[in-house]
Amino acid sequence: MKETLPNKIKIATYAIAKNEEKHIARWLEATRDSDYRVVLDTGSTDRTVELLKAAGNVIVCETIVSPWRFDVARNQALDCVPEDADLCLVLDMDELPEKHFYRKVREQWVPGAVRGLIAIDTAFKWEVDRLHSRKGWVWKWPVHEAAVPIDGDMEYEFCHIKATITHKPDTTKSRSLYLPLLEAAVIEMPEDIRMWTYLCREYYYESNWTKVLECANKVLSLDDGLDSELATVCRWAADAARNLGQPTRDWFIKGIDLCPDQGEPWLGLAADALRRGDYEEALSSAIECIEKPVVVHYLHEPSVWRWKGYDVAAQAAFHLKMLDEALVFAYEASKAKGPETERIKRNITMMEKMKRDLRAYTKSQNLGNRQEEKLRVGSDPLGLHQVRRIVEETAKV
Repeated sequence: MKETLPNKIKIATYAIAKNEEKHIARWLEATRDSDYRVVLDTGSTDRTVELLKAAGNVIVCETIVSPWRFDVARNQALDCVPEDADLCLVLDMDELPEKHFYRKVREQWVPGAVRGLIAIDTAFKWEVDRLHSRKGWVWKWPVHEAAVPIDGDMEYEFCHIKATITHKPDTTKSRSLYLPLLEAAVIEMPEDIRMWTYLCREYYYESNWTKVLECANKVLSLDDGLDSELATVCRWAADAARNLGQPTRDWFIKGIDLCPDQGEPWLGLAADALRRGDYEEALSSAIECIEKPVVVHYLHEPSVWRWKGYDVAAQAAFHLKMLDEALVFAYEASKAKGPETERIKRNITMMEKMKRDLRAYTKSQNLGNRQEEKLRVGSDPLGLHQVRRIVEETAKV
């Protein structure tokens, strides 16, 4: 599949579109340095086609795909790309390449490569394979589609491009197509772990807990899949089990066994242990999470390291009457200014007051440091026996 590219790399940007008129001007401006711009319209009823044709230098094709499949539409769009293009960039209407994007691609492309990895920013950055050579590719899967080699040869060279595409999703658009397409996909491809994983996630979004568990068991029965995906499926299954009143811990343990070197599975176990009242396991698991290196992939959860791991550790330490440690963890959790910062700040205020009261009591009783340490871990005069009640009121997960 290797191709030798000329010095002047000719790039074609291609997309599928339907009712995207509010994004057209931005997309046209962002792609103006592309040698070709190709858009396949799949049945717009707004001014999408009119605006694209008015630009004058866009290849506009029109089709109706029925029944709808994303892979069929992508393949038809690729068919519209001129044969003399060297590279093809897949860029949807809600995606925005950074300034000088095309210049960076041309400067960094490595002759002999046929696939390009580019950073995409979707609230966090990770690499996606959005560049490919003009020939030798076909789109596969009716939803969550991807371009794969026509000849089935997976041994090809990647080129890493230091450039970013920012995803600016249109939140007004419905996901209603996803679930039926995924349900159809697993019937069509019953051993395809990729489709089963996405279907499990879709049921999770829908809070269909019984179906989540069914899909999770199917995913784990297939001898394939990335460890990070399998571990995530275990966490979805654990949440489903909890909502169905079933045991959860074994699911979290299974996720850790599958992917012990990433933080997300450990946080799942930590939060579960906190709910169960096993504060020692909650604290040790949260610390395991915090200490793991961040591994970025499409299921990566940035909040795990930004605040959630520290928050669970703080609550567990507080339950264990480790007040100083709890405060350290809570301070770290508050730095991220996440969605639960106000609760975390209330906890900090409460714990700081407890420390002041401890110091005042120690001073009033002329107690030494050893006695203060004894009090810090839970002596009755300070009322630390009420810790559990306080936490239940102010530090719920």
